[in-house]
Amino acid sequence: MKLHWKTFIILIALCSPQLVKNSQSVIFFETDDPSHNTSEPTGPLIGSGWQWVGQWQHFIGTPIAPNYFITAAHVGGIIGQALVLGGKSHVTTAAFRDPSADLTIWQVREPFVNWAPLCELTTEIGKPFIVFGRGTQRGEEVYHSGNSPKLRGWKWGQIDGQLRWGQNEVSRLETSRNEGILDVFYATFDQDVGSNECHLSTGDSGGPCFIQVDGNWQIAGINYGVDGRFNTSPDGVGFDACLFDRGGLYVGSEVGWSLQPLLPIPRPSGFYATRISVRAAWIRSILDQPLRLPPKLLTASSPEGPYWSLSGALVNETQRTITAPMNSDPLFLKLESNHPISIETAQVFGTNLLVSYLFLDQ
Repeated sequence: MKLHWKTFIILIALCSPQLVKNSQSVIFFETDDPSHNTSEPTGPLIGSGWQWVGQWQHFIGTPIAPNYFITAAHVGGIIGQALVLGGKSHVTTAAFRDPSADLTIWQVREPFVNWAPLCELTTEIGKPFIVFGRGTQRGEEVYHSGNSPKLRGWKWGQIDGQLRWGQNEVSRLETSRNEGILDVFYATFDQDVGSNECHLSTGDSGGPCFIQVDGNWQIAGINYGVDGRFNTSPDGVGFDACLFDRGGLYVGSEVGWSLQPLLPIPRPSGFYATRISVRAAWIRSILDQPLRLPPKLLTASSPEGPYWSLSGALVNETQRTITAPMNSDPLFLKLESNHPISIETAQVFGTNLLVSYLFLDQ
């Protein structure tokens, strides 16, 4: 006998030729206070993205549609993990890797009630933005070598995973480099430009950058990487740091270090974010696909319910089956889906229950 059920879910994320490391937390020029900017921005920055920042593993994902969020591809993840936003878990059901940029769009089962609009502005140079990340505190001071060493910045400090926000400005755009970066904007760590001036470090990858367009905050970039590594001598492994001036320091790696000249004008290091505007067509091609979520198997001890998700259920979308551990209690089953669906068969094999299903609108 077929058990029919359909549930329609209401559908309500001047660079020198030095290495670029994936940015993995927001570090500030004016303060090393670990509690700085760890709560939602207020005043003119209210509504600037805090409400859209979810936790994806130890990183960040940002909703961009009812059932999709975006993050950096290099932070990884697997289907079945959840983005946590506002205390609610949104379980991933599919992933779409951008073939031309460091982006992944993840599809989730539980819809978001709000999401970030895409920024399609292609003239980002000079635009101020707000950026979010998780990761390290500001670490020990960095001085260049010489007769009169001067402060140049700070090493990456303790990783605490704390969500922070900061501000910066787009300095330039880049389309390609030997390291394989494609279509990014670059922002530098400048001196004396405000208490929120920031750099990135390990833990910030996947975090969003928001630009205000016509009074509305839109997602304009996804944190990709940072400049590095640095050294105070031509030997050794060096260190990662946020520098407001590279002058007098070495840049590169232990394979080869290049001394940066002391100049009258500071040469800060910076960070990179993948541009949303140039990938908007690809992003929309994913968001515009018909949404078909894998079904969820529900169970109850009586036909009237209440029904709950059957723990440990595994969906095989290719074979259109669901396998779940079976206990000795009588089970009443139904499927939850955003398309009309029916249970075709339900069989017990050893300690497992095997359910096959059919979408009725095919």
